[in-house]
Amino acid sequence: IDAFGVSHSDGHAIKIQQNGTQTVLDYGKCQRLYLVESDALIANGVRGECAAPATMTRIGAEGVTLTYPDGKTTLLRRARAVTCWSAIPKSNKKPDGTDDWHFAQGIKIHDQGGRALIGKDVADVKPLVIRMRNVVWPDGNSNRPSLVLYIHNPDEPDKALSYVWADPGAARIGINLRWMQASCTIDGAQ
Repeated sequence: IDAFGVSHSDGHAIKIQQNGTQTVLDYGKCQRLYLVESDALIANGVRGECAAPATMTRIGAEGVTLTYPDGKTTLLRRARAVTCWSAIPKSNKKPDGTDDWHFAQGIKIHDQGGRALIGKDVADVKPLVIRMRNVVWPDGNSNRPSLVLYIHNPDEPDKALSYVWADPGAARIGINLRWMQASCTIDGAQ
Protein backbone atom coordinates (compact mmCIF):
# COMPACT_ATOMS: atom_id res chain seq x y z
CA ILE A 1 0.00 0.00 0.00
CA ASP A 2 1.49 3.32 -1.01
CA ALA A 3 1.37 6.64 0.88
CA PHE A 4 -1.94 7.47 -0.84
CA GLY A 5 -3.55 4.23 0.43
CA VAL A 6 -3.54 2.45 -2.95
CA SER A 7 -2.70 -1.26 -2.99
CA HIS A 8 -0.06 -2.25 -5.55
CA SER A 9 -0.02 -6.00 -4.97
CA ASP A 10 -2.25 -8.81 -3.85
CA GLY A 11 -2.14 -9.58 -0.16
CA HIS A 12 -1.91 -13.05 1.27
CA ALA A 13 -3.87 -14.64 4.05
CA ILE A 14 -2.37 -15.26 7.46
CA LYS A 15 -4.03 -17.77 9.77
CA ILE A 16 -3.76 -17.00 13.46
CA GLN A 17 -4.00 -19.99 15.77
CA GLN A 18 -3.74 -20.37 19.52
CA ASN A 19 -1.71 -23.47 20.41
CA GLY A 20 -1.55 -23.74 24.21
CA THR A 21 0.54 -20.81 25.41
CA GLN A 22 1.74 -19.99 21.91
CA THR A 23 0.15 -17.90 19.19
CA VAL A 24 0.99 -19.14 15.69
CA LEU A 25 0.96 -16.90 12.63
CA ASP A 26 0.64 -19.37 9.76
CA TYR A 27 1.75 -18.11 6.33
CA GLY A 28 1.47 -21.53 4.66
CA LYS A 29 5.05 -22.81 4.35
CA CYS A 30 6.13 -20.68 7.33
CA GLN A 31 4.74 -20.61 10.85
CA ARG A 32 6.01 -17.93 13.24
CA LEU A 33 5.57 -18.69 16.94
CA TYR A 34 4.84 -16.04 19.59
CA LEU A 35 4.29 -15.94 23.35
CA VAL A 36 2.03 -13.38 25.05
CA GLU A 37 4.07 -11.16 27.35
CA SER A 38 3.04 -7.77 28.79
CA ASP A 39 0.12 -7.33 26.34
CA ALA A 40 2.34 -8.04 23.33
CA LEU A 41 3.30 -11.00 21.19
CA ILE A 42 7.01 -11.83 21.53
CA ALA A 43 8.75 -13.98 18.87
CA ASN A 44 9.48 -17.49 20.09
CA GLY A 45 10.77 -19.37 17.02
CA VAL A 46 9.68 -20.56 13.60
CA ARG A 47 8.60 -23.76 11.87
CA GLY A 48 8.94 -24.44 8.16
CA GLU A 49 10.51 -22.31 5.45
CA CYS A 50 10.66 -18.76 6.79
CA ALA A 51 12.81 -16.45 4.71
CA ALA A 52 12.48 -12.72 5.25
CA PRO A 53 14.90 -9.78 5.44
CA ALA A 54 13.62 -9.07 8.98
CA THR A 55 11.65 -10.87 11.68
CA MET A 56 8.67 -9.47 13.56
CA THR A 57 10.10 -9.87 17.07
CA ARG A 58 7.37 -7.95 18.94
CA ILE A 59 3.80 -7.14 18.03
CA GLY A 60 2.09 -4.72 20.42
CA ALA A 61 -0.33 -1.82 20.64
CA GLU A 62 2.35 0.66 19.55
CA GLY A 63 3.25 -1.29 16.41
CA VAL A 64 5.53 -4.04 15.12
CA THR A 65 9.23 -4.32 15.99
CA LEU A 66 11.34 -5.77 13.17
CA THR A 67 14.75 -7.27 13.91
CA TYR A 68 17.31 -7.65 11.12
CA PRO A 69 20.01 -10.34 10.87
CA ASP A 70 22.64 -7.83 12.13
CA GLY A 71 20.59 -7.30 15.32
CA LYS A 72 19.36 -3.80 14.47
CA THR A 73 15.68 -3.12 15.10
CA THR A 74 13.08 -0.73 13.79
CA LEU A 75 9.56 -0.01 15.01
CA LEU A 76 6.79 0.15 12.42
CA ARG A 77 4.46 2.39 14.38
CA ARG A 78 0.73 1.72 14.32
CA ALA A 79 -1.00 4.33 12.17
CA ARG A 80 -3.98 6.30 13.43
CA ALA A 81 -6.76 7.07 10.98
CA VAL A 82 -7.30 10.77 10.29
CA THR A 83 -10.14 12.67 8.58
CA CYS A 84 -9.46 16.08 7.04
CA TRP A 85 -11.07 18.87 5.09
CA SER A 86 -9.29 21.29 2.78
CA ALA A 87 -10.06 24.48 0.89
CA ILE A 88 -8.13 25.52 -2.21
CA PRO A 89 -8.92 28.70 -4.17
CA LYS A 90 -10.14 28.41 -7.74
CA SER A 91 -8.30 30.47 -10.34
CA ASN A 92 -11.57 32.11 -11.50
CA LYS A 93 -13.45 34.40 -9.15
CA LYS A 94 -17.20 34.30 -8.45
CA PRO A 95 -19.45 36.56 -10.61
CA ASP A 96 -19.44 39.18 -7.83
CA GLY A 97 -15.60 39.32 -7.91
CA THR A 98 -14.96 37.49 -4.66
CA ASP A 99 -12.72 34.46 -4.34
CA ASP A 100 -14.22 31.07 -5.15
CA TRP A 101 -12.99 28.03 -3.21
CA HIS A 102 -12.98 24.29 -3.74
CA PHE A 103 -13.90 22.56 -0.46
CA ALA A 104 -13.04 18.89 0.00
CA GLN A 105 -14.39 17.04 3.04
CA GLY A 106 -14.03 13.53 4.44
CA ILE A 107 -10.43 13.21 3.25
CA LYS A 108 -8.96 10.01 4.72
CA ILE A 109 -5.26 9.76 5.55
CA HIS A 110 -3.20 8.39 8.47
CA ASP A 111 -0.54 9.81 10.77
CA GLN A 112 2.37 7.68 9.54
CA GLY A 113 3.00 9.54 6.28
CA GLY A 114 -0.47 9.22 4.74
CA ARG A 115 -1.13 11.52 1.79
CA ALA A 116 -4.14 12.76 -0.14
CA LEU A 117 -4.26 14.61 -3.45
CA ILE A 118 -6.78 17.46 -3.29
CA GLY A 119 -8.38 19.14 -6.33
CA LYS A 120 -6.95 16.81 -8.99
CA ASP A 121 -10.11 16.59 -11.11
CA VAL A 122 -11.53 20.04 -10.35
CA ALA A 123 -11.48 22.73 -13.04
CA ASP A 124 -9.72 25.98 -12.12
CA VAL A 125 -7.94 24.44 -9.10
CA LYS A 126 -4.20 23.95 -8.67
CA PRO A 127 -4.02 20.54 -6.92
CA LEU A 128 -2.17 20.12 -3.63
CA VAL A 129 -1.14 17.18 -1.48
CA ILE A 130 -1.69 17.06 2.27
CA ARG A 131 0.45 14.66 4.29
CA MET A 132 0.61 13.81 7.98
CA ARG A 133 3.34 12.24 10.11
CA ASN A 134 3.57 11.52 13.80
CA VAL A 135 7.31 12.17 13.98
CA VAL A 136 9.43 10.44 16.63
CA TRP A 137 13.09 11.43 16.54
CA PRO A 138 15.96 8.95 17.02
CA ASP A 139 17.45 8.50 20.50
CA GLY A 140 19.91 11.25 21.37
CA ASN A 141 18.05 13.91 19.35
CA SER A 142 16.83 16.83 21.46
CA ASN A 143 13.74 17.40 19.26
CA ARG A 144 10.42 16.42 20.77
CA PRO A 145 7.95 14.09 19.03
CA SER A 146 5.48 16.08 16.91
CA LEU A 147 2.30 15.59 14.89
CA VAL A 148 3.09 17.35 11.58
CA LEU A 149 0.75 18.39 8.74
CA TYR A 150 2.57 19.11 5.46
CA ILE A 151 1.41 20.79 2.24
CA HIS A 152 3.08 19.66 -1.00
CA ASN A 153 2.96 20.49 -4.67
CA PRO A 154 2.10 17.16 -6.40
CA ASP A 155 5.10 17.63 -8.73
CA GLU A 156 7.54 17.85 -5.77
CA PRO A 157 6.38 15.16 -3.32
CA ASP A 158 9.54 15.32 -1.19
CA LYS A 159 9.60 19.10 -0.68
CA ALA A 160 6.99 20.64 1.61
CA LEU A 161 5.62 24.04 0.61
CA SER A 162 4.71 24.58 4.24
CA TYR A 163 3.99 22.66 7.43
CA VAL A 164 2.68 23.02 10.96
CA TRP A 165 3.20 20.88 14.04
CA ALA A 166 1.47 20.08 17.30
CA ASP A 167 1.90 17.83 20.29
CA PRO A 168 1.50 14.16 19.20
CA GLY A 169 -1.39 13.82 21.64
CA ALA A 170 -3.38 16.58 19.91
CA ALA A 171 -6.78 15.57 18.54
CA ARG A 172 -6.70 18.17 15.75
CA ILE A 173 -4.22 20.11 13.67
CA GLY A 174 -4.95 22.82 11.11
CA ILE A 175 -3.25 25.22 8.75
CA ASN A 176 -4.35 28.49 7.12
CA LEU A 177 -1.89 29.87 4.57
CA ARG A 178 -4.42 32.32 3.04
CA TRP A 179 -3.90 30.58 -0.31
CA MET A 180 -5.14 27.26 1.13
CA GLN A 181 -6.57 25.84 4.35
CA ALA A 182 -6.81 22.39 5.89
CA SER A 183 -7.86 20.83 9.17
CA CYS A 184 -7.37 17.24 10.28
CA THR A 185 -8.85 15.32 13.22
CA ILE A 186 -7.59 12.01 14.59
CA ASP A 187 -10.50 9.57 14.14
CA GLY A 188 -12.13 8.72 17.45
CA ALA A 189 -10.59 11.74 19.23
CA GLN A 190 -12.85 13.87 21.38
